[in-house]
Amino acid sequence: MTNLYNVLVVGGTGLVGKKLIEILIENNFPFNRIRYTKSEYSSRSLIIKNIEIEEVELNNYCFDDIDFCFLCSTSEVSSKWGNVAKAKCKYVIDNSSTFRMDNNVPLIIPEINFESINSSFISNPNCSTIQSLLVLNEIKKIYKINKIIYSTYQSCSGGGKEELIELSKSYDKVSSIYSELLCDTCISQIGEINDTRFSLEELKMINETKKIFNDYTLEVHASCIRVPVSYCHGVFIYLEVDKEVDVNKIINLIKNSERLEYKKDNEILYFQEAYQKDKVLVGRIKKDLTNPKAFSLFCVADNLRVGAAFNAYNIALHLIRRNNEKN
Repeated sequence: MTNLYNVLVVGGTGLVGKKLIEILIENNFPFNRIRYTKSEYSSRSLIIKNIEIEEVELNNYCFDDIDFCFLCSTSEVSSKWGNVAKAKCKYVIDNSSTFRMDNNVPLIIPEINFESINSSFISNPNCSTIQSLLVLNEIKKIYKINKIIYSTYQSCSGGGKEELIELSKSYDKVSSIYSELLCDTCISQIGEINDTRFSLEELKMINETKKIFNDYTLEVHASCIRVPVSYCHGVFIYLEVDKEVDVNKIINLIKNSERLEYKKDNEILYFQEAYQKDKVLVGRIKKDLTNPKAFSLFCVADNLRVGAAFNAYNIALHLIRRNNEKN
């Protein structure tokens, strides 16, 4: 008999929360019930894929009798309610950046480091980190990676509903967040810049890569740019490895991976091709002309699915499978 689970999605009307509920339903996640909270309680139900999802108020009681709690709201909400959820729920999967670098909180991509889970409270990595490391994990099968340089091209949905609205308004020559029209420019930083001269988003990618790969000697550099695209992120990745690069071997690795899809050199990799997919699209693989032990590639993924909601769902699914194997 299949166990059924009570699920709570905190921030269920946000971009990630709503996408997560869709993924749970379309993949037949074994839930008994799904409830959600949002920033302002209205006692309304949410209809997703013809299933009514009950809204509950975000308070101490909403976490009672919950097996899987997904925190899909802001860092402030996770900071306030994370420990409450941990005390009451069987598992908590947090999509915010609040606890990612906490030594007591595992930061998980199931295909890479699921066995690192030693806590009921689990952090979901940054969107660009997830799609990049799904690719790099395949590369690690044949090369030791010595250096990584990320250059990201991140869509507006990565900044939440506000930034998507800003993009839409900018086509009508209206701007309320930036001094330039978002539809006609790229933003050279994502998040605040600190005294290292790196932005918050860049530091997330650098630090999360080292933690997930459990390699703090790895050289990682990142530059993160916001681009006027609604959905999907692109990342150019430059790698220095331990031996001469064989591009054909890399292509074969990508072709044989369940989570990756290879795009040939003559196929332009459009962002929208990755929309609503749970795979990372990979192309533009080219060996460095001056360094035989270096190469670069370009990858694109749906930031709300691959980069957030699907990974959270996948963590929960792996936890269920592990528990079933134990029993």
